[in-house]
Amino acid sequence: MARRASVAHGTVFAHFPRQEALLSALVEDFGLRLGRQLHAFVGSSADTAQALRAHLKGLQESEGRYSRLVAERQILPRQALTAVVMMQSSISVHICEIAERDLAVGKIRRMPAALLFNGWISLLHYCLSNRDLFAPKGSVLEQKGQELYLHWLSLIRT
Repeated sequence: MARRASVAHGTVFAHFPRQEALLSALVEDFGLRLGRQLHAFVGSSADTAQALRAHLKGLQESEGRYSRLVAERQILPRQALTAVVMMQSSISVHICEIAERDLAVGKIRRMPAALLFNGWISLLHYCLSNRDLFAPKGSVLEQKGQELYLHWLSLIRT
């Protein structure tokens, strides 16, 4: 990491005295980047389908890191786990705000907006957690992302 950041090895430890702090900072940064991508959609005329596609694209760009977070969530230090929960909450808020607009005009089925997000994220997490079944030699989201996206849309659209 120090090499990639072009800093001395000790500099990393000066900013992150414990491994947990570094891990939390990485998760927070990842969550902020994903959140920013979706936040741009909230103020636009984007619909739920476009927001889900943007979410999928953001996850695909960091699939390896995200898959590890999903798989190791239960053993993360408290600070890192809190960062994961905050990341998911932020993404959920953005997607749900957009879904509320679509619900109001009848573009998607009546359902609690939180259920819409939780179902979507559960589908993704299940496939990422079972990489060996869905894409044993590559990216789950590259190989199955479009299929998952279209399937989820078929379940929520009117």
